[in-house]
Amino acid sequence: FLQHLAAEAEREVAEARRVAAWAPVVALAEGLGTKAPPMPETITDAAIQAAKVPLLESWLEGAFVDVPAGTYEVGCTRGQSDCGTDERRHKVRLTRATQMAKTEVTQGLYQGVMGTNPSRFSECGASCPVEQVSWLDAVAFANALSEQLGLEACYERTGNTVTWPKGLDCTGLRLPTEHEWEVAARAKTDLRYAGSNDLSAVGWFGENS
Repeated sequence: FLQHLAAEAEREVAEARRVAAWAPVVALAEGLGTKAPPMPETITDAAIQAAKVPLLESWLEGAFVDVPAGTYEVGCTRGQSDCGTDERRHKVRLTRATQMAKTEVTQGLYQGVMGTNPSRFSECGASCPVEQVSWLDAVAFANALSEQLGLEACYERTGNTVTWPKGLDCTGLRLPTEHEWEVAARAKTDLRYAGSNDLSAVGWFGENS
């Protein structure tokens, strides 16, 4: 009887370890809004990576929107208010088209790629934006995601020093430049906020969260 109980306890511990090892794949799938593949009997690093790749490749196909090259007006444009003294209206030229992710990086995607979720509000769920992430963390995430997708890493890091050797010629995933981000957020509109003049319609902040 005691041997039976011990064997059952060992099986429960082993199963708990399997579930914990497979958790990044489950979180990744949830963060991407899809279903996780079945958990294999034996979970290895290779099995985890093999499960992640098709999820990421499928996500990559529809996760981005085009930001065309061209000349755009940015800064304190006519539709803005409460502008800072350094936000003068001016035109910028994007010399090449690029693509921008449709949403913020989710907690699930971050955990699936990096193996950890630093978010303070992790109970919000895998589809919520990741937070408590520094700029250096973001650079490391971009490189790691690129590598998992078989793309080149855009950044090189030594301590807290980051370089971008190929610049815009890098074919991997990277952070947008300031002007790329502003042009994408404006989406050819001149509204107070990205997508609306009503913050409650497009923003999650203290008064409505």
